[in-house]
Amino acid sequence: MKIKQRSNFDVGMSFLDIISCGFGAVIMLVIIAKDSKFDPIEAELFKPEARTSSETQVKTKIRNLENEINDLNRRKRDLEVQLMTLVEEKKDVEISSIQSEKKPSVPNHSNIKPIESIYAGGIPVEREYVVFILDTSGSMKRFWATVEKQIDTILSIHPKVKGIQIMSDNGDYLLQGYSSRWVPDTQITRQRISEKLKRWNSFSNSNPTKGLEKALRFHSNVPGGISIYVMGDDFTGPSYDDVITRIQILNQKKDKKYKSAQIHGIAFPWGVGDRFSTLMRELAQRNDGVLVTVHFPLQYGRN
Repeated sequence: MKIKQRSNFDVGMSFLDIISCGFGAVIMLVIIAKDSKFDPIEAELFKPEARTSSETQVKTKIRNLENEINDLNRRKRDLEVQLMTLVEEKKDVEISSIQSEKKPSVPNHSNIKPIESIYAGGIPVEREYVVFILDTSGSMKRFWATVEKQIDTILSIHPKVKGIQIMSDNGDYLLQGYSSRWVPDTQITRQRISEKLKRWNSFSNSNPTKGLEKALRFHSNVPGGISIYVMGDDFTGPSYDDVITRIQILNQKKDKKYKSAQIHGIAFPWGVGDRFSTLMRELAQRNDGVLVTVHFPLQYGRN
C-alpha cells in the first residue's frame, strides 16, 4: 500500500487558522469591553481591600470635622468669657465716671436731719405698682408688729393698685409663687400678704442693695413706673457711694424722661446709728422719693 504524505503547506494553514481565530477572539473581547457600562475602576472598589480603604478615609474625614467643631466650640467659650469680662469692665468704667461727676460724697451721718417732704401727706401715691423691700434682721423682727402696721398704713393710701410685690432686702420674695411677677391687688391677696408677713422668716444682712437691684431689673418696666418702699433700721454695706451709683444706673432708662422707680425710705429707730437713714436720704433725693422716720417708742412694737 502506498502511503500518502501531507505537505508542509497543510500544517502551516492549520496554524494560521488557529492564530486567526485567537486574534479574532481578542478583538471581540476588546469590542465587548469597550461597549460595556462596567467601569474597571469601580470594579476595583468592589474589592474588600478597596472598601476598607474607603471607609477608613470617610472615618478620618468625620473625625477631622469633629475636631474642628470642638475647636470652634472652645473658641466660642473663650470669646464669651472675654465678652463678659469686657462688659464688667465697661460697667466699672461707667460707675467710676458717674462717681467722678456727681456731687461730693454723702456727709457724715451724725449731721443728717429728717428730710422735709414737698408732698402733701408726706409720700406721693401716683404710681400704680408698689414694691416693699423689708429688712428682716433680728432687730426688725423683735418689733415686727410695728413694721406690719406701717405696711398696712402705706397700702391703705394705695386703695387700689395694679400690682404689689414684697421681698426681703436680699431679694427673697414673700410669695414665692409670684417670683419676678406682680401679685394682683385684691382683698384676698392683701389678706394673704398680711397673714404671710406674720410668720415670714427670711435671712437678712441689713443691706437693701440686692432687693433694690432685683426690683429695678424685674419690676420697673411697667407703664408709669413703680413706687419702692425700703423699710429698715440699719445699713451694713461698706460704701454708700457704690449703692447709690448702681441704683442710679439701673433706675434711669434711656428711653424715658422720668425715673422708672420712686424710691422711698421708711427708717425705724432700732438700728445702730443713722447709717440706714443716711443711705435712704440720698437714694430718696436722687430718685424722686421721700424719707420718713418712724418715731414710735420701742415698747410700741411689743404690743
